[in-house]
Amino acid sequence: LGMIERFCQETIAQVFLLRNCNSSFLSGRIDYKSVQTNIEANFRSMIFIRDPVYELAERLRMFKAIFRTRSPIMNDRDLLFYKPAIDYFSELDFRDKRMLKAAFKNLPDNVANLLHSPIVRQLVSNNPVQLAGDQHLSQALDNLANFEIVGCSGFEEFYAKALCDLMANAEPGNEAFLTRSLARNEQTQQVAEWLFEIKPALKLLDLDTILFHEVKYALKSTLTEHNKKTIEASELVSAAPIVPDVDETGSGRDTIE
Repeated sequence: LGMIERFCQETIAQVFLLRNCNSSFLSGRIDYKSVQTNIEANFRSMIFIRDPVYELAERLRMFKAIFRTRSPIMNDRDLLFYKPAIDYFSELDFRDKRMLKAAFKNLPDNVANLLHSPIVRQLVSNNPVQLAGDQHLSQALDNLANFEIVGCSGFEEFYAKALCDLMANAEPGNEAFLTRSLARNEQTQQVAEWLFEIKPALKLLDLDTILFHEVKYALKSTLTEHNKKTIEASELVSAAPIVPDVDETGSGRDTIE
């Protein structure tokens, strides 16, 4: 079941209480803390963290898409909650860099609060209304430690492989498909590059940016150590002497000790 965020909070909570089934796969953006107990008790969890600025660009484009098409990608509660942001960005032309800068220069406080560090809030809040502060950063990192797989932008192939391994899904092409599904949209990437130059926008993402770089550093260190051990093991095998192994007939065969 994908995009479970389109259901109300009560339905999401009930989904995580399902029993007597061989397996279930649930995905979407949820308030982790609201279902944390059931996830940790009954599920193997994974999370992919996008670059916070790209995440913001994607969210802004989503707000405009919701306004234009009334697409049911949010539940009614979230639509009501994000309505100030949806209305504010509804007329924004994402092809106009100056218009984007002006939008953040004059950003109302109620809209700014909706955009503040959504990744950290998702990890530590029971609901989207709850704001995150500096004191929540360590809690967000602690909660990440409960996930079996953690990935982030720049490590798409690692995440795709780990996910396929976890699900024992070795069908040809699945790993490549997952990697492509995590690729960046060209238009969204352009908006993100402009947002990098807008200080009020970056200030909204201060906690998410710290979290993202902590995860990225941890993944880089882990993979570096793994690759180092793999190379050392390979060199050890290569350096092993080859000696003749004589069987009972007296014929020799080469083996590695």
